[in-house]
Amino acid sequence: MKKAYTIIIMLLMFVGYASAQESEDVFYLGYCNGEINSLGTGKSGECVVSAAIMIPKEDLGLFVGCDINKVRVGLAYWYGDLRPESITGWIRHSLDGPNEAEGTTTELKPDAWSEIAFTDTYKITGENDIYIGYSYHQDKKLNCMSLSGISVPNGCWIAKNDKWVDYSSNNYGNVSVEAIVTGDNLPKYNLALKSCGVAHLSVRHGENIIVNYEIENIGARPVEEFILKYEIGDNYRNEVSVKTPIAYRQHILDQIEIPTSEIAYSEKAMPIKITLLLSESEDEDMTNNTAEFKVAMYETAFPRKVLLEQFTTELCTFCPAAGERIATALDGENYSDKVVWVCHHAGYGVDWLTIEESKDYTFFYGDMKNQSAPAIMLNRRYNPNASKDGYPIQQVGGVEDIEDVLDYELADPGFVSVAVDMSHDDTNLYVTVEGEKLALLDDFCDLPKLSVFVIESNIEPRYQAGAGDDFLHENALRKVLSDTWGDVITWNGNHYKMTYNVPLDETWVKENLQVVAFVHNHDAKDIFNCIVFNSEETEMGKFSSIDSVGINSEIAEIKYYNMQGIEYNATPEEDGIYLKQVKYRNGETQITKIIINN
Repeated sequence: MKKAYTIIIMLLMFVGYASAQESEDVFYLGYCNGEINSLGTGKSGECVVSAAIMIPKEDLGLFVGCDINKVRVGLAYWYGDLRPESITGWIRHSLDGPNEAEGTTTELKPDAWSEIAFTDTYKITGENDIYIGYSYHQDKKLNCMSLSGISVPNGCWIAKNDKWVDYSSNNYGNVSVEAIVTGDNLPKYNLALKSCGVAHLSVRHGENIIVNYEIENIGARPVEEFILKYEIGDNYRNEVSVKTPIAYRQHILDQIEIPTSEIAYSEKAMPIKITLLLSESEDEDMTNNTAEFKVAMYETAFPRKVLLEQFTTELCTFCPAAGERIATALDGENYSDKVVWVCHHAGYGVDWLTIEESKDYTFFYGDMKNQSAPAIMLNRRYNPNASKDGYPIQQVGGVEDIEDVLDYELADPGFVSVAVDMSHDDTNLYVTVEGEKLALLDDFCDLPKLSVFVIESNIEPRYQAGAGDDFLHENALRKVLSDTWGDVITWNGNHYKMTYNVPLDETWVKENLQVVAFVHNHDAKDIFNCIVFNSEETEMGKFSSIDSVGINSEIAEIKYYNMQGIEYNATPEEDGIYLKQVKYRNGETQITKIIINN
């Protein structure tokens, strides 16, 4: 489940839909949501090709006592005679087990469903997992297998000569195969709350909370009206009745508004629970009818800047034009001082400006095969209206598209402030970052971290595809002063102050340097839990007096730590990266990351 401040997606364990016929209700049980992909795939050479999905027994409780007399197979489009002569559909309890029920047909249709009647009825008992699949023989490769929809676990098992491989995690889609379920025990009324949540972290007290939702009818009968009940904290409950007919297998997307004027103001985020109910009958499966998330109310907040990270390389023909569109958008009156722009030279190969950390940040593409450029990411956050392949990365649209996604991010206030300063001497760059937090930050960020970048502009390209003669690299990431994924912030009450220093690289032009700092969360196991809460940058080439880096107070204690946390009472002699902790008699603590290179 995504974090509460994005749309909450709840993938059903199975995706099915119902069709009412004159004599009986029918339910199509599968993962492809009734979709066929006209562009097919297959296996090479003479062989037996098989494909299947698996429905866990835990998800069959609603169907116990029902019958499966048929399966239907969705086949892709084919040309000429590039099709199987026949296909056998089957039900199994294991991929390598015997067919518990089967049937064969030669009546196959391109880019359409082909029904296969079983010779014997399969009765659902709920005691076994069931594999729904099909097999066919080929003399040469036939690209007739359809994979469609959003990939789910056990949605794509494929075999060549009975050697099964699970492709469910490869984002190829799900096998277009469905069991046709009939019987008196079919769930007649069953709505599913497929997604529900708020797009933004917070709302100003007195304004309405806008809740977006998606509902699917996966029962066997149409529904004319439903109820959305909402609970906020322990004390506020209400509901909204919605008269919107939902037919079999139909999805609806809409929103409700929850007023906050009747809710007591709180400095902590409020838990909200949404429950989907039927108005005139009882939903037969309530396991997919609720959503829970948090919303913060605020009365005051810090100004917020958006962190815009662009992925680009010199190999990318379309990247110079994309950079021009970004620059045009940021020059607009509404954005000129509200966006911090960083360029990672990664995502489409690498070039001479690529650093290791930029390659690490391709993590946000979600999958290696999703990598492409030009691409952008705003506040490392998923945007349901723009993000690519369900991950935080977005394609670079036109100027208006960029403005739209900036508006989306700027709608949230800042729960933490960031101020950054840089200075230098003959050999080193010194950076100080400090700020304050509001109590609300703790509700949305389990372990706030600080990341600090050095970026450089006005860099002559070596060879930039698609660029004109006057092209220059701007905002290129040159050095990460913090850990790749940020340093844990040390708080003094609600205040933090952290300092860094690094040797000046002889290839850098000081007048073209800036320092970028941002406060964020990072969760290596959850790509949607890495939100940037605020960011800031120095002016290009503007350096403060070096004295401003220090703290005007008497030092009480100095300690050093290596990156494994081992303490040193004196300056370490071995080369490496260390943390220097200085405690002052006024109670303030200063932590600096230092690099020793003897």
